[in-house]
Amino acid sequence: MDRYVDSNGQIYGEDNLSYLGQGYNSKVYKNSSYDRDVAVKIFRDSSSIFSLSEETASIISDLRLYSFPTFYSTLKKCSDGKHSGYVMQFFSVDEDSRVIDMDSHQLLASIEDIEHDIKEFSSHDIFMEDVKKDNFVLTRDGRLHLIDYDMFSHYPGFSVEEVEDRNRRRIQALFLDYFHGEVFNDRSFTSDEKRGIDQILKFYLATDSLYEGLESMFSRYESPRDYFEKIGKEFVKK
Repeated sequence: MDRYVDSNGQIYGEDNLSYLGQGYNSKVYKNSSYDRDVAVKIFRDSSSIFSLSEETASIISDLRLYSFPTFYSTLKKCSDGKHSGYVMQFFSVDEDSRVIDMDSHQLLASIEDIEHDIKEFSSHDIFMEDVKKDNFVLTRDGRLHLIDYDMFSHYPGFSVEEVEDRNRRRIQALFLDYFHGEVFNDRSFTSDEKRGIDQILKFYLATDSLYEGLESMFSRYESPRDYFEKIGKEFVKK
């Protein structure tokens, strides 16, 4: 295994990295050399569009984020000094804690933090790409966190409003995907009912605030079935 050095001078190699998993263009390791555990992401090809650039990583490292992991440093390969990955906050998670296993109320509890982070990224021209279920986890404190920055990109020249709209749509698509799975796997709903719920989801997720939209949808109801019985039928009639 190659050896790598981060911007704080910490060396990483076979002797201090524990393998955690891999993605399309990277492998992830755990390291305990600091006074805390960290996650170390190493790219197979740092020039790929599926790799977080050194420039974007530098910007993210200065942001104050709530739901997204703290960014500690970039990595360079010791042999040639080329950008090779990054080091970020390590989250202790329970087994099977991916977002797909969350219920609607757990998801709602993290929306305000995510909205704050969307504004942080957008105000610094950072586009949030590859936002999907597999890249989020639910930690033991009940909060939702992203665990992959690989396809986040810095594109100056757009207005804050344009960037924020694009980023919000990414998160909205994630929630639609999640809620569709929760509802559409429930065989107790008829096809007409599912179409009605689809309209509900799109209506509320189009509001100015993700939190307000989701709170309107789920905070007062115990389940998708309960929600549909009280509100959804009006959408089916339309």
